[in-house]
Amino acid sequence: MPAFLPHPSMLRDIEGLIAELCSNVTHLLNDLGSEGSAPRPLPVDRLRNWARESYQDLYREKALLVIRKLKLNELLDPDEIRLVGEWMVGDLEIYHRVEDHVEMWKKDLREVCQRLSDLSHGGVSTDARSLLHIQAEAIEMDHLLKDLDRYHRTLDRVRRYRAFIGQDINAMKREEKVRLADLLRAMVYSDEI
Repeated sequence: MPAFLPHPSMLRDIEGLIAELCSNVTHLLNDLGSEGSAPRPLPVDRLRNWARESYQDLYREKALLVIRKLKLNELLDPDEIRLVGEWMVGDLEIYHRVEDHVEMWKKDLREVCQRLSDLSHGGVSTDARSLLHIQAEAIEMDHLLKDLDRYHRTLDRVRRYRAFIGQDINAMKREEKVRLADLLRAMVYSDEI
């Protein structure tokens, strides 16, 4: 009799990883500025990957059904259409929540630029104190620009998805549905089709 093989998502202790991550963040925040504190590993990438992989495990069979229906030019129901969107771009609601941060990032960037302008003067290249402040502002600017860049890449992915799908997956031409099915298949990493 074959041994019981656990579902792949059962091998991922997401709850434990969240507890570890939050504990490490708490220690990191409490230790900021103290001498001798060693940085704790923050497994954020692992958590993101495990969440994505577990989501894919949960909906793998439904995704395979959607792929078959697309290849056969059959109509998708609203849940299947939602699944295609989530599978391809993630939860759109999350991206909308990030929009609240964008205005703050823009404001912070304007403030950094103003502080840099205030530090700029004829002898700035020989003013040690100004040079240290400029370095700090450049680091802050770099963080803000990376956040904005990540946000714009995400929005671009959502726009490309919407442009490809149009208003309704069911209204797509058959060859477009087959192309969408092939894209989904590549994301499912399945050769069961």
